[in-house]
Amino acid sequence: MKKLIKIVFIIFIWSHLSLFAQKRSFVPIAIACDMVHEVEIPVALKTYRSEIISNIYHELDLIDAARKMLRLPAHGYSYHEKNPDFLITLIANDFEIVKFSENLGKLAGKDVVLSYSFAPVLKIHKPNGELIYSKELKQEDAKVLTRNDFFLFPELYETFVTYKNQSEKIEEAITYNKRIIGYRLLSETLKDASVFLETCTFDQKFTFESALCSAKKNFDYTSLDASMENSADAIMSLMASNPKRKKTVEEVAKVLNSYMNFWEAMLHEENTVNENAKVNKEVAQGICMNLAIAYLLNNNIHVASSYSNRLLIPNDGEIEAEGSFKYAVLQLQKMIDLFELYEARIKIIGS
Repeated sequence: MKKLIKIVFIIFIWSHLSLFAQKRSFVPIAIACDMVHEVEIPVALKTYRSEIISNIYHELDLIDAARKMLRLPAHGYSYHEKNPDFLITLIANDFEIVKFSENLGKLAGKDVVLSYSFAPVLKIHKPNGELIYSKELKQEDAKVLTRNDFFLFPELYETFVTYKNQSEKIEEAITYNKRIIGYRLLSETLKDASVFLETCTFDQKFTFESALCSAKKNFDYTSLDASMENSADAIMSLMASNPKRKKTVEEVAKVLNSYMNFWEAMLHEENTVNENAKVNKEVAQGICMNLAIAYLLNNNIHVASSYSNRLLIPNDGEIEAEGSFKYAVLQLQKMIDLFELYEARIKIIGS
């Protein structure tokens, strides 16, 4: 009987270990942005049809995706399959891996794994071919994927673990599965095009409500608390009504910069297996949130995006969180998406 009680007690403790795990804590922040419109569609043109030209998706998938995602705001425009006034066409072919970095197995999270070529173009044109507007949706000079980006590809991310420092093996596995990368990039491009079309025809003002994070429970998180609170105070000063308290984006970025090395060092302590570790998965996600916001305020959008990717479920794209924190992540993702697309015409108020 005593043995049975002991076994039951051990099972109870094991099943409730998560009760003692470190938890994420966070404070809300808000960042306001102005954006001017980019596309001038002649006023006489009111109806449109969308299409995608690509060798990555199947044809039927392309038709369905175009109908669902390549849409203009309802006010002023309507979707017509037959005889539209103009067409919206996304051309997305020829994804290729250009170059792998040396020593692939030794790279840290934000280091470049590979560079690639992929130049999707969004065109708005009349049925006779007359061009109204054209935009390359991947505009960065160096198109790269970092190790953090590969967090979204479990089949490929596993190669870093399996082959460790064997660069040739890692390169071979990624090359063999490059279609997975192309498919993901086209999916992201469709999302980018969708967001762009929602906002391209009129001036807008956005306020994003996100969060900065710390942790709580069985360890001393005093320094992490201070980094969260001081960074949040700095960000909120961007919209302060009192001129004496108001800061510029450059001044706020400087505050967050002072904590970036600290956050990155803590992230290196992440233990995804042990929920009772000081930097368990939940705490690490909060630190990734802080780093994504810090890099965004420093106008390093690609690195910000690579850290925000770690808040998503691998090979799924859904946010791995619930409640208020999920909303904060959604807002962060939307802000990064907008800056990736409109860096030339969007700015944080306080810039």
